[in-house]
Amino acid sequence: EEAGLEVRRQAAEAGCAGALLACMTASSDVELMRWAAKALESLCGNDQGVFSEAAAEAGALESLVSALRHHNDPESLRCLAVTLQAVLSDDPGLLRVRAVEAGVLETLVSALRINRNDPESLR
Repeated sequence: EEAGLEVRRQAAEAGCAGALLACMTASSDVELMRWAAKALESLCGNDQGVFSEAAAEAGALESLVSALRHHNDPESLRCLAVTLQAVLSDDPGLLRVRAVEAGVLETLVSALRINRNDPESLR
């Protein structure tokens, strides 16, 4: 587990979060956005805040809001919601406050409402 944290530290120091966020928001390519979101999720999950803090500092919350606004199909919604959960999962509270300020909750609720008639979007 310590080796995994060290890899996350190195990825954070190398600016990996910024590169992944650019992939999520700079392209209209849905597959590229999903790939970047899944990579971000993997690096943030169970990281004791090591990578998720760097991701937040690089603009992860704002990028997730932007991606949710532009990619609101059911599969992208699931992908982005899981990524959001990973970014916020080990947070003691500060990132959650920033998420509220960035409009993450309102945007996610709005995207879910768009897809509420699609049973697949709620799985």
